[in-house]
Amino acid sequence: MRVAFLSVLILTCFYERNNNILCNDHDKNSKSENALNSNTMLKNIVKHSPIISESTIEDTELDIVKKAHKNENDMLNSIEKCIKNYALPCPKNWKLKKVMNSQVKKIDEEEENICIASQDYNGFCETAKSFDNFSEHDKMNFELSCNVEWECKETSDNSICNSENKQKRYYSSPCPIGFIIQKDNSCIADITIYKGMCNVNNINFTHMTDMEKEQWSLRCDAYWPCYEECKLNEDYSICPRLWKETEKPFECVPTDEYIGPCKGHIQNFKNYTKNMKTEFEELCKVKFECINVNDDNTCDERDYEHSPCPIGWIIQNGYCLAPKSYSVCNRTKISIENLTIKKKKQFETDCLVRWPCKKIK
Repeated sequence: MRVAFLSVLILTCFYERNNNILCNDHDKNSKSENALNSNTMLKNIVKHSPIISESTIEDTELDIVKKAHKNENDMLNSIEKCIKNYALPCPKNWKLKKVMNSQVKKIDEEEENICIASQDYNGFCETAKSFDNFSEHDKMNFELSCNVEWECKETSDNSICNSENKQKRYYSSPCPIGFIIQKDNSCIADITIYKGMCNVNNINFTHMTDMEKEQWSLRCDAYWPCYEECKLNEDYSICPRLWKETEKPFECVPTDEYIGPCKGHIQNFKNYTKNMKTEFEELCKVKFECINVNDDNTCDERDYEHSPCPIGWIIQNGYCLAPKSYSVCNRTKISIENLTIKKKKQFETDCLVRWPCKKIK
């Protein structure tokens, strides 16, 4: 019955519009009643219109809602799978057409980018649009609202984890790859490594959840290190990353840079097996270093990019601290801030230290 009434309402508006009468929202009901009372044709339409059951209408509405949710989920899944290149002028499969901007004086001779939707576009938005003044956020909203996508960027090697735990990352690390930790635990981009757009200000990730860090990574094309299991010929370090050994052998405490759930905890790792340390990693959101007996001597390539400190040194308050047995060089405390790859190589030469080997994928 609802559909029949809507048909009457549409015909009423059409009839009145042809007679130069406006059909406004607030008086649709009253005008419809007048039309029904005065027009035999409309009465016959109501009389002979098929009656649609409430259950059919509800099922149709449910199908529409389900389809809308599916389209939205497909779009969100697509967005999460890649880093979008919002620098492109048009969405995927839309054609670019350059036209003279009518709002610009002829003297300027400025062109405007107009994007034309493909013939198979099934969204609800206009099919010819300029995105010249759209921010990245505006384009993202347009994707979600209008069933379009921008092309993906070519992802960097760091965007994919190639270990068995393909999407598992070491989010307990204070900074993503290509960023340097500062004394206040904030992170600043090392412009010799990081080439993305988020290199302006210091960023503090201390209070971010793993999900928030993942979303930030997608926006800024900077990623936390992948979690990797130690190989059979490798052993675990005595203490996890961002923890340090106390005066007691095998006893470790977290440094100030550690932001996991076991902050303030003291743990003795004597007699700990690899499996026990793996369980501790999951419990306290930490990662032990994988140590190879030849790691300090033979190496094809050093991991200057991912490792902030030399082998055997610990991180504390934005500094790399030498082990107590180290006496080769009087520089036993070096600031991580602005410690570029070039400076790391120079420090290796000056003070006879070594950075960890780069893992071969």
